[in-house]
Amino acid sequence: MKRFLYLSFFFLSACTSQESVSTPQESVKKNIANINAKAITKPVQSAQAKPVIVEADLWQYISNRHILSAPNQKKLFWHIDWFKKNPDYLTRVTKRAKPYLYLITQEVEKAGLPIEIALLPIVESAYYPFSYSHGTASGLWQFIPSTGKLYGLKEDWWYDGRRDVLASTKAAVKYLKNLNKLFKGDYLLAIAAYNSGPGRVQKAIRKNKRLGKKADFWHLDLPAETRGYVPRLLA
Repeated sequence: MKRFLYLSFFFLSACTSQESVSTPQESVKKNIANINAKAITKPVQSAQAKPVIVEADLWQYISNRHILSAPNQKKLFWHIDWFKKNPDYLTRVTKRAKPYLYLITQEVEKAGLPIEIALLPIVESAYYPFSYSHGTASGLWQFIPSTGKLYGLKEDWWYDGRRDVLASTKAAVKYLKNLNKLFKGDYLLAIAAYNSGPGRVQKAIRKNKRLGKKADFWHLDLPAETRGYVPRLLA
């Protein structure tokens, strides 16, 4: 009888311990099943695909991001017609610009300037880094020695920083940013000042204000070269 009781107690204990072991496993399985069920039944919100603009080349990239505009001006239309009538010139310029345009566009965008500034060397030097003018201006950005020195471009017997594409681009970007601040965010005045000097543009503005005239670029009494300089860039 005692033996029977011991055996009964042993089997009951075994059954109890098996139940205590199996219960957590079953609980875990149930939890996993519940999680999977929720994951399956939960509605999936698909993200709406944003349209992606793919530019064929860097020129298209620049064209898609231009911000400078001009009113209906005869000077602007004249330069547009000139470019249309001289496609060979644009072909030569784009070929010259090819090694430098990406770098210059990067520097211009990094500085927060209008992307059209990357095209300013077309007007300044036809994108020829060794260009030299009768007024001692040199390089893609046509710095004169004094302005180049002011913006950190070194010049000696062996080296001319104005002809260094990267160094001169950084200097030109810095100069244009300063001009833009000087003319309170008016980029056309800043570009005009890059060509003829800030003092001359300021003098023309003061004159127009004194006479009660408009003081934007299109109404200022500036040198003929500067009056054609800005429209040529915009064209």
